[in-house]
Amino acid sequence: HLESFDEGFRLAQADELLGELADETLPVILAGDFNSPAPDGQTYNFLTSEFEDAWVHNVLPNEGDGNTAPHAYDLLNPTANLTRRIDLVLVRTPNPHPGSQPIGPVQATVIGDELQDRTAAGLWPSDHAGVVTTLHLRGTK
Repeated sequence: HLESFDEGFRLAQADELLGELADETLPVILAGDFNSPAPDGQTYNFLTSEFEDAWVHNVLPNEGDGNTAPHAYDLLNPTANLTRRIDLVLVRTPNPHPGSQPIGPVQATVIGDELQDRTAAGLWPSDHAGVVTTLHLRGTK
């Protein structure tokens, strides 16, 4: 979970995260609330300079743009009006073939965004919807 309100702090967190992973030679999957909207957020663009955004490879029809936020702070909003895609699955794989795509077809869906997902008391499960993703990584054994 990166910083919610301060872009400079969020960028510093993302830089530290990528620094910790810089020498990793195995595939890396980052998933979480990055608090930077795709596709135009500054931190999103920084992260996707090294990682692939799995959602852009989604092959499932009718999944929309993957928006996951926000639900109301009290979780009592009567409908889901999710307008930002800030919960992401980001992938980096060793890529032995220049120009080849490291991610194969992705199946991704948003959960926690339907009225039937609310509790009996009418609460949404979280202040964000979730993302469930099935990845096919190329160039890995």
